[in-house]
Parts: sequence; structure tokens; C-alpha cells
Amino acid sequence: MSVRTLNTIDRLLESLETLASQESSLLALDAWSDHAALQERAGILIQRIEELMRDRTLHRSISPERRARVATIVALQSRTLQQLRERMATCREELNSLGSTQLRVQTIRPAYRSEPGDRVRATFFQQG
Repeated sequence: MSVRTLNTIDRLLESLETLASQESSLLALDAWSDHAALQERAGILIQRIEELMRDRTLHRSISPERRARVATIVALQSRTLQQLRERMATCREELNSLGSTQLRVQTIRPAYRSEPGDRVRATFFQQG
């Protein structure tokens, strides 16, 4: 394994560490499109690391420090996935609640319709 390859891996890991640290901030800000773009960039870096790791001699050359860096990145990713799962669960609950509310409104709507021929008052938005 060449020193050049190990240096490349170090740079890729550094970039992944930076992206992983930015990820939680983007989630806190609900910056979903930025988060998706970050995930795409991270995916490219991970693919490149995977390409380099196909060399079997590399596994023996990976230092404990590099392995620890990878473990840290994986831990950050796991925490992010957990946050996303929690957010998805919250969104599902909110969507279910909205669906229930919509059904209730549809069932009571006929009670508030005016009879044919009655003059209908303009809504707030129609009044201008």
C-alpha cells in the first residue's frame, strides 16, 4: 500500500468528518435540500474510499487512528439516522392527525352548507 493512497484516504476521511459535523446542524435548521446535497457529496466520498479499500493489503495498513476516525464517522451517521427516524415518526403522526381532522371536517361540512336559494355570505378572502 502506497503512502499516497493512505494520504488520499486521510483526505477523504477529513472531508467526511467535516460533512458529518455539518449534517446535524442542517437537520436542526430543517434544511432538507442542503442535507440531501450533503448526503450526495458524502456518498461520492464513501464510494471513493470503497474503491481504495478493494486493495486487500490496505486492511493491514490501516492504523488504529484511522480506524477510530472511521468509527467516529459511523457513530455520527448512526446518530443522524436515529434523528431522521424520529423526525419521520413525528411527521407520520402529524400527517395522521391531519388526515383525521380532514375526515371530521368532511363529515360536518354538510351541516354548514346553505340551502339552495339562500344568499351565501362572502368569505373573508372574497370580501377583499
